[in-house]
Amino acid sequence: MYWRLYLAPQNGDGTFDSPYRSRLNDYVDVHAGEGFDEFDHPAYHWSLCCVGASEATHAAIIADAQVKPATPELSTTKAALVTLLSQPLSDLPPAWVGNAKTFLESKGVDTSQAAGNTTLKQVLQHLVKTFAMSQQPSPVEVKTFLGTHLDTLAVDVPGRQVMASWLANRGIDLSWVTAATTVREIVRYAANNGAFASRFAGVID
Repeated sequence: MYWRLYLAPQNGDGTFDSPYRSRLNDYVDVHAGEGFDEFDHPAYHWSLCCVGASEATHAAIIADAQVKPATPELSTTKAALVTLLSQPLSDLPPAWVGNAKTFLESKGVDTSQAAGNTTLKQVLQHLVKTFAMSQQPSPVEVKTFLGTHLDTLAVDVPGRQVMASWLANRGIDLSWVTAATTVREIVRYAANNGAFASRFAGVID
């Protein structure tokens, strides 16, 4: 059994007949003892997944162009995966780090503060917090805000007042926001200061 984290899209359209479910269900064979944990971002319909499976299954997942690896290599045990997550980004393949950052940004996860001494675990902790914020019961305007490109000015997002009220009800102060504040700044601040989950699958805590 080998372990790796992936970012995978959710198939389906959210209806009763076609609920959202991870694309990895197409590959992971639970009857063979394989499995995965999933943590999703409802605004984008993508999930962070921790997969324990055979090398062949991992190879099939990697071959799917719609699935992106969230760790640079397979780990032989879950403990080895935890060790890998503790490495600073400067110790990981630069091309992989650059591609991962670009992909995360496209899915609403701010990586602008991830420097060379930032660990992969810290990057993914912020991802989990951002995903957890999107999972909270909320009006459609909140999902729209969280699904908006990070560099968009907050004042240009329809329903931004609903988002502001939603965050205020959770004790998150936005008195510092100006007309020049971006979605990135608000999402990062809210994720860092709100009471949102930051643990996942026994490998991120």
